[in-house]
Amino acid sequence: MNCSIPPSGLLRLEDFLRDAAAEAPAVNGTETLPLRQAVGRVLAEDVISPIASPDSATSMRDGFAFRRADLAADGPTRLPVFARIAAGHPLKDSVPAGCAVEIFTGAAVPTGLDCVAMTEVCTLEQEDGSRVVTLPPDLPRESFVRPAGHYMKPGEVLLTKGHKLRPQDIAVAAAAGRNSLDVCRRLRVAVFSTGDELVEPGHPLSPGQVWSSNRPALVALLDMLGHEVADLGHLPDKADVIRQAFGEAASRYDAVLTTGGVAEGGEDHVRPSIKALGRLESRRLALKPGRPLAYGRIGAASFFGLPGHPVAALATALVVARPLLAHMAGSAAPALPKALGLPAGFQMRRKDIRRQFLPARIEDGRVVIDKSPGGMIASLSSMDGLVDIAEDRAVDEGDSVPFLPLDALLR
Repeated sequence: MNCSIPPSGLLRLEDFLRDAAAEAPAVNGTETLPLRQAVGRVLAEDVISPIASPDSATSMRDGFAFRRADLAADGPTRLPVFARIAAGHPLKDSVPAGCAVEIFTGAAVPTGLDCVAMTEVCTLEQEDGSRVVTLPPDLPRESFVRPAGHYMKPGEVLLTKGHKLRPQDIAVAAAAGRNSLDVCRRLRVAVFSTGDELVEPGHPLSPGQVWSSNRPALVALLDMLGHEVADLGHLPDKADVIRQAFGEAASRYDAVLTTGGVAEGGEDHVRPSIKALGRLESRRLALKPGRPLAYGRIGAASFFGLPGHPVAALATALVVARPLLAHMAGSAAPALPKALGLPAGFQMRRKDIRRQFLPARIEDGRVVIDKSPGGMIASLSSMDGLVDIAEDRAVDEGDSVPFLPLDALLR
């Protein structure tokens, strides 16, 4: 990686994501899925409109269509009603000059007519066996005529390759006449946890042990992000076991993600294992939480070694692993979602040379964080997103701070 290094010697997040993405190309392989199964998948093609929609001018309201030139200079205008037109049943005949047609929302406006007046402002009467409409003198300026091609034009790109499909995108594809889409194959991600202090939930604890929570959370997160996830279980603090498990996983999956054991202590075997199997990026990120954090390559697979603390593991998974995995899955360049500027309901006087992403919740329109060490894990259940605190920034209550909503981070 060839990243620019700030004066602190730490690596900026944006630089890391950009350069790591350059070394982690998108997955190969596509499949064609019916629309119903394509939600959450990444488009492998552009969706292009084959037609103009609507194919002719249509009415935006129930009312009466007419020629503006037929309006009286002053006072009401009375016009005979030539026909009645419903959506899906265009009029085949030409409308004579000086006549109107009754028209309903979505119906094709006959050629030559250029205005629609809503039913509510018109008066319809019978006169000598024929229908006559009276148009008021003070018609609103809107014509209520939707032009041909208003929704889409022939050859227009409606959805672009690399876009992650949402329900509204399925509507767009269907409106373009598509009943199936080409999508990228799902990214295959292997997940491990490490550490002799961890015990699987449901099993009894011995002194000094805790139940493992990171791996279930990360598997759930990756599932929500639409990846093909393999939960490969827990690894003991044994260098040979870790090295073998990582090597086998890297040969079968596009990415390997683990938590714990990524520091440089005597019983932390993850970093030496990655160095022995492939390449480990040694520069540290200007990120908090973000220590310890490891990134590297084992053959063609990307490796993410996340911190062992549950809050740090989740935060780094969202801001580091998530955008890179999305890129590898075929999405556009890795980036964080757009932040909302919200008033701070907290104060931070200590400046830091690292950018901070802290779990936060919204209370009365303000961003609130739990700064008590004992409450951080429990606070995850009330987390609404992450607050993004720039390097060297102090925060006073009421200051506008960038907030990344959790639902945007999970797309």
